Amino acid sequence: PRSCRGHPCLVQRVAACAPAKIGRYIMHLSQSTTKRRLLAAAIVVGMVYWLGSMGRSGIAFPEFADWPKPLVIALKATATGLLVAAAWVAATTPVRRLLAISLSVIWVADIVLAVRFVVLAGMIFVVAHVIAITAYAKVRDPRKATPPYLILSASVPVVGMAWLLFATQGTEISLLMSLFPAFSLVSAAVALQSRYPLWSLGAGTVIFSLSDIVGVMSLTLENGIGLSWLVWLTYFAGLSLIVWTLIQAPEPENPQG
Repeated sequence: PRSCRGHPCLVQRVAACAPAKIGRYIMHLSQSTTKRRLLAAAIVVGMVYWLGSMGRSGIAFPEFADWPKPLVIALKATATGLLVAAAWVAATTPVRRLLAISLSVIWVADIVLAVRFVVLAGMIFVVAHVIAITAYAKVRDPRKATPPYLILSASVPVVGMAWLLFATQGTEISLLMSLFPAFSLVSAAVALQSRYPLWSLGAGTVIFSLSDIVGVMSLTLENGIGLSWLVWLTYFAGLSLIVWTLIQAPEPENPQG
């Protein structure tokens, strides 16, 4: 603090400055611990929900297949909600706050989807992706404006949409349904061009977009219900990696705009 600079004696300076510095350190340590505990709790609840989705998909754990609907929705909302809470604790800068808002909107969309308002949930997801795209664009990395990175980023929406159209050929998939994963894929492509690490945030956004593709397949294919376990696994793993990045990674410098 500036008040420390006026003390001529080193002992007096340390005595004046130490409480403030120790207080800031304790605050940082407390926030760091809270973020990790929230993330850990989210993973535990998310895994419990995943066991239920395996049972409902007929893959394994049949004893978990008949959980009451309110319990299923509560577990899903709690798992995602804990991730959102961790993101807000980590939201110490404007870009991180934008991403926390995006995750909050995703949480709302997830609850709407759980009560079977599919189109409305998809539209809310699109809003979340637009917010995320805005955040990633603010921390675009000029060093990634090279052919290898540009090809990697461009291949995500191209390959993703090609896979979706191939997997759902012969079905009555609507243009509106195909637009939902398109926004998610574009968000992943922009994230890959950001200053955030490729291995965590980049991978997280790509895995999350995969969940949107598989989600549309589960709604359009004849035996799509059997894919619900994979939808949750990719959805939750992608979100967890994004939140882990917000917790661990230093804030990118020189935001654009």
